[in-house]
Amino acid sequence: MAMTAESIPRPFEWTVELLQTLPDDGNRYELVNGELLVSPAPSMVHQRAALALAFRLRDYAGGLGLEVFVAPTAIRYSEKTEVQPDVLVIVRPKTILGMKYGEGRDMVLAIEVLSPYSRRADRVIKREEFQRRGLRDYWIVDLDECHLEHWLPGSDEPLIRTDRIEWQPAPESAPLVIDLPAYFASVLRDGAEE
Repeated sequence: MAMTAESIPRPFEWTVELLQTLPDDGNRYELVNGELLVSPAPSMVHQRAALALAFRLRDYAGGLGLEVFVAPTAIRYSEKTEVQPDVLVIVRPKTILGMKYGEGRDMVLAIEVLSPYSRRADRVIKREEFQRRGLRDYWIVDLDECHLEHWLPGSDEPLIRTDRIEWQPAPESAPLVIDLPAYFASVLRDGAEE
């Protein structure tokens, strides 16, 4: 029996509404253009890496009217795209009470710490979505290689940072400078991933 275009089943597309029906089982569920991304709970060293960056960003960002959050804070772009970067910086909302989701247009920095389960999602799917949406700065932390990938809108290749990363969301303010060897040494201080 020959298949016609009408008889070929369409791939299933997830929506944010369907995403909300998934169990609270410790996995991270994200959605990019209707594609469901699932990753297990992060390791302790992964969390240490994310929190270390969040702490370094917090005071600097606060002085610029920005606020730092860590996953599982959700950013919703549309009914088919909701992501939870490991660390995100958004324009400080007027109210936090009752706020469940941030809006994509308010995010100025997204950071992902690579894990064995997130490489494709972080480096391809989410990166392409962030670039398409014009996110100014997207960082991917690679703990195995001890470097940070800095992705900018429209770039085909990341800027690989091994010595330091500078972040300057407001041109009139001095940049935040993070010493990457010191950062990686503090994150990987026990010599082995938990």
